[in-house]
Amino acid sequence: MRSVLLMVVAAAFVGSLVAAPALADDCTGDERVKVSCDVKKNKSELKIKIKNAVPDAALTVRFDDDEETDVVVETNGKGKGKLKTKDSGLAEGDHTYAVINGESTCATGDVTC
Repeated sequence: MRSVLLMVVAAAFVGSLVAAPALADDCTGDERVKVSCDVKKNKSELKIKIKNAVPDAALTVRFDDDEETDVVVETNGKGKGKLKTKDSGLAEGDHTYAVINGESTCATGDVTC
């Protein structure tokens, strides 16, 4: 009887490990990010689209490893989010970006303004 009870408890524990949701500062590993930047009237218009990210998260997008450029993209329950700015403050030229959730870097890339 005791071994049956242990098996039931162990099965419930393993099941809860498998079904556990992602933590707030995790990445899915499947993030898809599109970043575009157009300079219009000496202002850099920035568009960011994120898919397959952690649902209901506030992701930070950081440019050129500079915290002063951080913008936040909030994802919905399906892990999708988007942001458009009229003047990002990015100078014309090439830039790198990182999508960060908590302490985790979920995606990186390059964009030209």
